[in-house]
Amino acid sequence: MAPTYETQTYIISVADYYYEKPKNLCVFVDGPPHNKTEVKEDDEKKCKKLRQKGYGIYPMDFHTEIEQDQPIPDDLIKKRLEEFKNYIS
Repeated sequence: MAPTYETQTYIISVADYYYEKPKNLCVFVDGPPHNKTEVKEDDEKKCKKLRQKGYGIYPMDFHTEIEQDQPIPDDLIKKRLEEFKNYIS
């Protein structure tokens, strides 16, 4: 009898939103902490692993040009939601 091996299961990342249809899409809402180099690198690794497993990735950028303690402007929120709406249509 050949040996059997259990596949290790682990969580790669937890998406802020997940849409099974139409694209197995993981949506990540990224705020100012994602400006840090180490966070960006970690995000890239996680997204690569998720893509390899067949998931789509949609990062919503709420961090570019926004400081850590600065509120996210309403017009940026509206813009990102409109971009997402167009993406999934």
